[in-house]
Amino acid sequence: MPTDAPRPAPAAPVVKLHFRADINGLRALAIVPVVLFHAGLPGFSGGFTGVDVFFVISGYLITSNLLREVDRTGRLRLGAFWAARLRRLGPALAVMIVVTVLASLVVLSPLEWAALAQQAAAAALYVSNVLFAAQSSNYFAEGLDQSVLLHTWTLGVEEQFYLLWPLLILGACRLARSRRGGLRRTLVAAFAITLLASFALSVWQTDAHPAWAFYLLPSRAWEFAAAGLLAAIPLGARIRRRRSRVLLAAAGLALVLAGVFLLSDATPFPGVAAVVPVLGTLLLIVAGTPRGDAVPERPAGVTRLLGTAGLQWIGSRSYSWYLWHWPVIILVMAALRTQSPVVGSIAALVSLGIAALSYRYVEQKARVNARLVRSAPLTFGVMGTSVALVLLLSGGVSAGAGIATASEALAPYQAAVAARGQATCSERTTADSGIHYCVAGDETAERTVMLVGDSHAGMWQEALSTAAQAEGYRLVARWLSACPAIPVAVVNAEGVNDAECTQFRAGTVRLIGEERPAAVLIVNANSYLGRVIGDTGGALSPAAQGERWAAAYAQFVSQVRGFGAVAASIEDNPQFSFDPVMCLTRVFGSAAACSPPLESALATTEALRRAEAAAVEALHVAPRLLTVERMCDGRSCRVLVGRDPILADQGHLSAAFTALQAPDLRRFLSQAVAGRG
Repeated sequence: MPTDAPRPAPAAPVVKLHFRADINGLRALAIVPVVLFHAGLPGFSGGFTGVDVFFVISGYLITSNLLREVDRTGRLRLGAFWAARLRRLGPALAVMIVVTVLASLVVLSPLEWAALAQQAAAAALYVSNVLFAAQSSNYFAEGLDQSVLLHTWTLGVEEQFYLLWPLLILGACRLARSRRGGLRRTLVAAFAITLLASFALSVWQTDAHPAWAFYLLPSRAWEFAAAGLLAAIPLGARIRRRRSRVLLAAAGLALVLAGVFLLSDATPFPGVAAVVPVLGTLLLIVAGTPRGDAVPERPAGVTRLLGTAGLQWIGSRSYSWYLWHWPVIILVMAALRTQSPVVGSIAALVSLGIAALSYRYVEQKARVNARLVRSAPLTFGVMGTSVALVLLLSGGVSAGAGIATASEALAPYQAAVAARGQATCSERTTADSGIHYCVAGDETAERTVMLVGDSHAGMWQEALSTAAQAEGYRLVARWLSACPAIPVAVVNAEGVNDAECTQFRAGTVRLIGEERPAAVLIVNANSYLGRVIGDTGGALSPAAQGERWAAAYAQFVSQVRGFGAVAASIEDNPQFSFDPVMCLTRVFGSAAACSPPLESALATTEALRRAEAAAVEALHVAPRLLTVERMCDGRSCRVLVGRDPILADQGHLSAAFTALQAPDLRRFLSQAVAGRG
C-alpha cells in the first residue's frame, strides 16, 4: 500500500539508522525490573515503569524508520510496514497464548476457563488492553489469581500505535504537500500536538478513570509521541562533546532507576509520574545517538555499559522474555499456592530459558523468513490463520467451561462465584435528601435495626434479613463497597481519596437520624492498612493508621448513641492472599491444601482488627459477633463447611456460610435491640 508523500527539504540532519547496541541494552534495562517486580522481589516497587521504557524505545525506532523511508523514497509502504510488525510480534505471541491456555487448563479452575478464553481471544486480536480497561482490572492487585494474560495489555497498546502512527505521519505528509509547508515542521507540529493532548488526557484520567489511563493508548500516546519528536529532531546528532553525552546518559540512567526504585503501586500512574522513566529513556537515547558529522566515536560511560555482552543478550531476547515471564510466574505460584519471591524469582529464571528457545526457534525464524519478508499478503495470511487458530482454541475453552461448570460437583462453588458483586443496596431513596438505602426483614415491624458499613456489611445483609424477619424487626441497610462507615480517610485501590465515600458517610449519619433505629450494626472490612491517610492526605505509619481507625470508630459510635441507638458490631473475617474458591476447584486443590495458616489469613487485617477491638472494648460496644473463631482454630482457617465454601472470594463470606449463622444472628439482633451485650 504505497502512499506518496512530498519530498522533504533537507532542513534537519537525517540520522542513518543502524543497529544501536545502546538501545538494545536499554531493552535489557527495561525488562529486568519488570520481571523482578512481577516476581515479587523486594526493592523493585516501580519495576512496572520498564514498560514505559519499552514504549519510548518503540516510539523512537518506529518513527525513525518511517521518517527515513519518507526521506529516502518520498512515500510510505504501509502494507510492508504493518507486515513487518506482525512478523516481529505475532508468531511468538500466538505460541505463547496457545501454550499458556493449554497449561492453564491443567493448573487453573474450570471456573476460570471462560475468562481465560475471553482474554486469549482479546490478546490475539491485540485488544486485551481495552478488555482489561473495561473490566477495571487492577494491574497492581496482589494474590495468586491475576490473569495469566494480563501482561498482553502492553502489546495491545503497541500494536494500536503501529496501526495509527503511520497514518498520522501520512496525514502530516499530505498536509505539508497541500500547503507547501516544510514536511519536518509539519511532522514536529503533529507530534507535539499529540504529545500535549495525550499527556493532558493522561493526567486527567489518572485521577478520574485510573484503569483507562493505565491501559488505553490515548493516555499513553504521549510517551510514543515524545520519542517521535526526538526522532524528528535528532538532538543527539548535534552533540559534539563526549563529556556532554556522558552526563546526559548518567542523568537518563538516574531517572530510569528512580522510576524503578522510588515509584510504587501507591503512585498515581501514568500521569505526571510517568515523566520520570520517559524523560530518562529519552536522555539515554540522545546520549547514544551517533554524531551527525560521521566522525566515529567510541561509546563511553553508561552508553558503553549498555553495550556489554550480558545486556546485549538479554536485550535481544527481551520481547520473548516479556511474553513468557508473566504466565510462568503466575502458573507456578498458583500451582504451589505461594507468593514467595524466591519461587517467583526461580519461575522468572525458568521463563528466561523458555524465552531463549522462543527467540531462537519462533521469533527469529519468522522474522527472517524469506517468503514472508518478500510478501506482505502472505504475512497477513499466515498471521490471520494463527489468530483464527487462537480464536478457535478460545471458543473450545469457552465451550468446555460451560460444560465443566454445569457439573453438580462444582455447583456450590459456581453459586459463590455467581453471587460476587451482585449485592446492591439502593432500591429506596429518602424523599427529602435523596439518600439511597434498602429495607429488608419484616418491613411492617415497628422496631428498626440498621446495617451500615462497606461491602463486608453487604455480605451479611441477606442472612441478617432472614434473622430480622424471624425476630420481627425491620432491617434498613446502607453500605458502599470500599467505604467504611466510620469517618476515617482512606484512599481507594488507585490511591485516590474518593469524595463519593465522604458524601456517602454523611448521608448514612443523616439516615440514622431520620430512621431513629433501635440499634445500628457496624460492619467494616479491616483490610485498609496502607490506605488510611492523614488529614492532609499524607501517608501514615501502621501504628498511626490504627490510632486513626480507633478514633474514627469511637467518633461514629458516639454519633450513633447520640441518636438514641445501640451500637453493635460484627467482627471482620480473615482475608486470604488467594481466591479459596478457585484454589478448591483447581487440579491441585483440596480443603487441607487451601486452608491457610491463621497468621497468614490475618496478615492484612490484624492491625486494624486489633485497633477496632480495643475501641469496642473501651466503648463497651455490645453485642459483638465474633467471626474469626467461627472460621479458624489456633493454627489455620477453614475454607469449607460441608460442601460449601466459607468465602466467596479472597475476603467476602459466602451466602451459604452466613446463612448457617442464623441462630446466632437472631440472638445477636435481639440482644442489640434490647441493649444487652
